[in-house]
Amino acid sequence: MKYGESNNTIRFGGEIVDSGTPLLLKKENENENDAKRGGMKFSLRKGVIASVCIGVSVLGISAATMKSNSSSSSSSVLLGSTSLPVKDPRKTNLVLCKIPKVGGTTVAGVGRRIGEKYGLSGTRDPDWITSEPGVWMDHLSMQEGLDKKINSLQKDKFVFTLVRKPVERMISGFQYKFMDPVHGTARVQDCYALTKNPACTLPVPSTKKEIEDRLLKYVQYTNTNIESDYCTPTLGKEQNWSTNQIVDAMDFVGITERFDENLIVMKEIFNLEYSDILYLSANVIEYNWHAGTSARLGLGDNKESQLGEETLDPGVRAQIESMMKDSEDFSMWEYANKELDERVSQIPDFEKKLKIFTVYREAAQQHCAQYADKTGVTGQCMWEDQGCGEECLNEFAKDAQKLADALISADKLEMIPQDASRAVFDFGDK
Repeated sequence: MKYGESNNTIRFGGEIVDSGTPLLLKKENENENDAKRGGMKFSLRKGVIASVCIGVSVLGISAATMKSNSSSSSSSVLLGSTSLPVKDPRKTNLVLCKIPKVGGTTVAGVGRRIGEKYGLSGTRDPDWITSEPGVWMDHLSMQEGLDKKINSLQKDKFVFTLVRKPVERMISGFQYKFMDPVHGTARVQDCYALTKNPACTLPVPSTKKEIEDRLLKYVQYTNTNIESDYCTPTLGKEQNWSTNQIVDAMDFVGITERFDENLIVMKEIFNLEYSDILYLSANVIEYNWHAGTSARLGLGDNKESQLGEETLDPGVRAQIESMMKDSEDFSMWEYANKELDERVSQIPDFEKKLKIFTVYREAAQQHCAQYADKTGVTGQCMWEDQGCGEECLNEFAKDAQKLADALISADKLEMIPQDASRAVFDFGDK
């Protein structure tokens, strides 16, 4: 909360909302009544009435602020102007609500690279923003204090997160704790100390039957609304916000399963270059359900590995889906998908841009593969395991021919689904 605001207001994602009559604004829709505010058009969500004192939208999009032409480089390609208003990356705080087990380490690395390129503070440390504008890319839920920290920022802000299919995220959380050959014992002990979940006991399971039985017990005693709870501000908890309201309260909610699409949207919002959103996937883990202690880090040299052949029994998965059927995270994920679809529809030549980036990103990842799944200096990481391969990626981006090749290849490329290996390989971040 900012000084000078009453106890009934919340500033979140660039918006001040009166808590007694919260207003949820949505991007302009043909079938809804337009409401003009701050020189932009918005539409009131059905059934919501309120008064608001703001200059920008709940989506955090202000009037178009284009980057200076002096910043353009070989990786800047224009394919028609986007209908998404543009924010200035040099004047905007970047804040990630980093939900565990959704690919947050990888997207945090992208956020740090953007911040570094455009002169933001905090790109190489874990501390909260003290010199604005800056970046925050670490774990802290809204109700643990992130919402208050966001409210304390004086300059423009862009609050974003990723959400993942709830069952996949739940299974991923279990694997992280129980199936890591190095850290499994310590993580199971930490799990019990923090949550008192009766499934978090030693010894760690080793056979497939033991692993699957322990997984079912773990789900039974685990909060199934992790994603929605994590990014719900204190006010939202008090007022029992719907998942739609939680999504609308942030500037952008991306989808883990549509990772590159999210980045193209952010590229358009901030008028970035393709090189700004290059990344090396962080902490990608391959797990073997047949032998729980056999897990291997990274995709680089392990693509021929057979560890991923033993998969979770379909019957066990069905039980987990049944146990989680009332999870609010499903509706949050579905709504965020629809919102992402709407964003995508506003970007001219989106498919072509996605193809270009896919080819360009794959070439960069191959070029910098030696730095994937590393930490610290050895991985050219900006902070711990975030933003790794930074120097290599920057060097790659200086070669104009790399992007030219991507443009040529994209014209011949059939549209392919996002990396199918996500079905076997898992984000191993916290």
